[in-house]
Amino acid sequence: MIYVIGLGSNLDSKYGDQYQTLKKSIDLIKLENIEVIKVSKLYVTEPVDMTEVNWFLNAAIMISTSLKPSKLIVVLKEIEKKINKKIQVIDLCWLSDIDIKNLLKLIGRCASVLIVDECRRSGCYGEGLMIDLQKASKANLNIDLHAAEN
Repeated sequence: MIYVIGLGSNLDSKYGDQYQTLKKSIDLIKLENIEVIKVSKLYVTEPVDMTEVNWFLNAAIMISTSLKPSKLIVVLKEIEKKINKKIQVIDLCWLSDIDIKNLLKLIGRCASVLIVDECRRSGCYGEGLMIDLQKASKANLNIDLHAAEN
């Protein structure tokens, strides 16, 4: 499967500055037998709705792995522990209505959101959720959608 993973840091870690932290994250992903196909350019972004914090250094990577989304999240959470960075996973039952305001509270200060929808890519529920989150959020969320092919 091919995934696009957003990376970002506004703090130094035990591996060094923000750049070294992102570089180490990619190295740790490669150690999990995950192929890193492409790495984006680095982007510096200003924090939104946060004061007294460093600007963010962001990138995205395209990876290839046989891992299903639920297993990939477990692997990424383990990498997070090694780096001491937080990845928040929110599991939603999409058969019921989603409270967007409550979901935004759960997302908190996360700068990036990955929506994994097991339905088809066009016309999927994740597509609507992504639009609803973008409209309702006061922050400039980086929202990505991973969905099955049509």
